[in-house]
Amino acid sequence: MVGAAMLKNLRRKTFGDLKANWGQFLAVWLVVTLGTAFYGAMYPAGVNMRESLYRTYDQLHYMDFQVQLGDALMEPQIVDEVRAVPGVENAEGRLVIEGGVQLDADQDYPVSLRLISVPDDREPSVNQNDITDGRTIQGPDELLLLKSFADWNEIEPGDELRVRVNDQMLTMTVAGLVFNPEYLVAGRNSTSPFPALSSFGVAWVRYSWLAGQSGVENGQINDVVVHLPGESSTEPKAGADDVREHLNALFDGTNAQVFARKQTASGGVIDANINGVFPLMRFYSGVFLLGSTIITGVLLARLVESERQRIGTLRAMGVTRRELMLHYLTFGAFIGITGGLVGSILGYLNSFWVMNTFLHYLAGGTLPGFVNTPQIPFLLLGFVIVAAGSTVAGAYPAWVQSRTPPGVALRPATPKTPNAISQLRLRFLPPVLRRAVRGILRCRDVRWVRRWAWSRER
Repeated sequence: MVGAAMLKNLRRKTFGDLKANWGQFLAVWLVVTLGTAFYGAMYPAGVNMRESLYRTYDQLHYMDFQVQLGDALMEPQIVDEVRAVPGVENAEGRLVIEGGVQLDADQDYPVSLRLISVPDDREPSVNQNDITDGRTIQGPDELLLLKSFADWNEIEPGDELRVRVNDQMLTMTVAGLVFNPEYLVAGRNSTSPFPALSSFGVAWVRYSWLAGQSGVENGQINDVVVHLPGESSTEPKAGADDVREHLNALFDGTNAQVFARKQTASGGVIDANINGVFPLMRFYSGVFLLGSTIITGVLLARLVESERQRIGTLRAMGVTRRELMLHYLTFGAFIGITGGLVGSILGYLNSFWVMNTFLHYLAGGTLPGFVNTPQIPFLLLGFVIVAAGSTVAGAYPAWVQSRTPPGVALRPATPKTPNAISQLRLRFLPPVLRRAVRGILRCRDVRWVRRWAWSRER
């Protein structure tokens, strides 16, 4: 009966301590929650961003290879020969012309605008456009404009633009704004891969119109994009090396250059982020979780240490060490479980912000294949670590304190005698710095600081 009553009183003491020390418990709980939230936001956001990018590539049939012919022109039959290469799923021939657009009537020079042809009677089979605003091209004097470029320059569907083609200034209407995987990062080329939306844009027009304005006849092209079967991933698709060898042989003797996806402007930047930035996000997730666990352990240890006399009283009343440990274990378990649960939910919600921020600054905020699936195993691992760590952090200090005999524990804690080095006068320092340095010198882990101060004092 006595034992049952004592355990009941311990449970009442648990709620009483939580109520009396709510500020300290709230501080520890916030540390656990924020650490778990950052853990659940960084790496899962990187994983889902990579999945979103590859999903977008597959939806819009993003090229695996690009053949640039430069200033040379080739007959459209070359596209059929590319399609016949073993391992090629589809290919699209294009006419790419460097032009300009007059965005400000007061400027003497136009902004660079790359004009890319699309078939007159169908959608492109490779590097398809996703129309985010407006509609598709319906007339010869209409164009589709890259959304990130349009947003930067405050251009909307229906606006008229003065476009320069072959030293001619023509008036064209913006039919729609589009996202295109080839210009997810709107870089000019592989040597200038990062977007400069104030000076470079991309537009898509009908082939017949662009060819007529450029003086090109017989369906000639200067660019071919190639798509291979299979899903996109960090590894090259099956047979990619063989396809590249065939393409090099097919265009041998010309000035054509064959580029893999990651050798292009946008593809190279995205590949660098996947292989560089996203692993760092995994590292920072672990740092946040480990840091919050360590801080929680320190704070709970200090809290239990402040309960030293109460622990001695309970031991004198007959409470066993095991019962005391279970009592203080409740503190850590409550903080770890609730903080880990709330932090995991906040971390998943925060991952949307991380992904959208990345998209906004890198790609203009649009990604047709956007997906943010909860990384349940990863989040569960973080929850288990923080819950277990907080529980042990509350139980271990109580077990240590309960080893002290009740008579000794009931006495006030013996003040720690400052060491001789921490009492150095340090007269060469201002009073404020002097106090700070003396506080640091009381720590046992800064021996090099002590040696430096001792040499200065002598």
